[in-house]
Amino acid sequence: MTPRLASLARGRGVALVLAIVLLLVALDTPPAGAQEIGFRGFGDVGGTRFAAAHSFDAVLGTHRGVVFGGGIDAVLPSGIFFGVRASRFQKNGTRVFVLDDKVFDLGIATTVRVIPIQVTGGYRFKVARRHVVPYVAGGVGWFRYSEHSTSPIPARTSPTRSPDTTFSVAPNCA
Repeated sequence: MTPRLASLARGRGVALVLAIVLLLVALDTPPAGAQEIGFRGFGDVGGTRFAAAHSFDAVLGTHRGVVFGGGIDAVLPSGIFFGVRASRFQKNGTRVFVLDDKVFDLGIATTVRVIPIQVTGGYRFKVARRHVVPYVAGGVGWFRYSEHSTSPIPARTSPTRSPDTTFSVAPNCA
């Protein structure tokens, strides 16, 4: 199996396990009205588009991708809620060198992973009709970006056989 197919299979496996766990939690949780605090688990699949389009296009061949994630919300009887969620984007590409708008593929396989984590809170207004419930909310989020590559240089001539890069972005408020 190629590394690309293995990565895709792992991503689908993680999404399937997450969906099953969230379904079991949802089926086992009593209605929010029967408890002091109600909990809601959720999973989602979405898309992302990176602002650094040229960089992602050069390394991954695209600046868009599929994101898998999920989280949990806690709802208090007063209407106050808070939650946490995490998502994951991962794609394989190759390291590149750019000179005068020309991209040179270095032939070094790399895996790019972005993990956004968000914490939210808010208030759900109490209304008689439950089909649409207005609310106000805000939150803060962090993004963890990492790259993993295996160097083609043998370990005895290179002190770092696996040049990894990981950094986190400061909190973003919404």
